[in-house]
Amino acid sequence: KQIINYSTLNILETKTSLYDYDDNLYKGPMILGKKEGNGKYDYKTLKMIYNGNFKNDLREGNGTLTSYDEKFYYEGEWLDNKMEGNGVLYSSQLGKYSGHFHQDFFEGHGSLIDKDDNIYEGNFVKGEKNGEGELKLSDGSCYVGGFKNNKYHGKGILKDPKGNVILEGEFKLGSLYKPKKNNNKKEKNYEKESGQIKNKKLNKRKSL
Repeated sequence: KQIINYSTLNILETKTSLYDYDDNLYKGPMILGKKEGNGKYDYKTLKMIYNGNFKNDLREGNGTLTSYDEKFYYEGEWLDNKMEGNGVLYSSQLGKYSGHFHQDFFEGHGSLIDKDDNIYEGNFVKGEKNGEGELKLSDGSCYVGGFKNNKYHGKGILKDPKGNVILEGEFKLGSLYKPKKNNNKKEKNYEKESGQIKNKKLNKRKSL
């Protein structure tokens, strides 16, 4: 086992195995004591392995990060040790996301299939559904319109599994705020038949 103090290195370039003080293992090229180029870093303390490019000792460029138990996996672009750019992430807690990242968050356009098989495609801000998007729920119903903080917000349409319009109008943080004119009858019928809506509010299953 080799422990290297970066500050005492006077070599220009080397390819070696390096243990740091937390027993994390790096294999790959180094320049002036810093990880540079394509290498492998075993984060034993985090129980994760990174395979990919380094620049100035940080994850930068393309690379993959995988947990030992394979319950977390990311493949894509990196900048300053953070997920940045386009990539694909799988998590047993979140599901599978494909799209753009910014500083480790889902950001911009992306597609998320969550652990309950609900499918969202649209805009994200700091990891949450924000902006325009389409959410296809696992029961077959579908919402198209605006989102804010993961809730229906702004103009939108909610359809049942058969494609019939259930609600249409202006939503506010998950609740129907301003129904579209001449839509009251449909709303009341849906409430009576399914019990899904009370006081113009979506139940928890609908306000993802």
